[in-house]
Amino acid sequence: KEDYDLCTICYSVMGNEGDYTRMDKPVSVQHLHPFRGPFTQFPNPWLSHPVPRATNGGAPLRCTRPKLDSRFVLDVNVIDGTVVAPSAPFTKIWKMRNSGSLVWPQGTQIVWIGGDRFCNSLSVDLQ
Repeated sequence: KEDYDLCTICYSVMGNEGDYTRMDKPVSVQHLHPFRGPFTQFPNPWLSHPVPRATNGGAPLRCTRPKLDSRFVLDVNVIDGTVVAPSAPFTKIWKMRNSGSLVWPQGTQIVWIGGDRFCNSLSVDLQ
């Protein structure tokens, strides 16, 4: 599954809870690491208590807590398939949409969570 945040209510109605890992406390970027083996070898202390189930007569529940969020819109430059010489420096620009319910505060960063790494930094300041 993709990596994204859900409120407690949405987490409990997302379908098969075995497909997701619930974390009740934020995890800093420094603590992220690739999957190292079967889940049973690394029990998750955050899953030690049953997850409460929320119901709304079968109707989908919406998260109402404000949150920071974004969505990719388009590549402004260096589009997919562009050939760049090895070790050639370049600046990559994406157009992003604020799809959350909060204004992005000063100092907001985009954080790498997986896929191809474009630089040595795990995060970049939003400009």
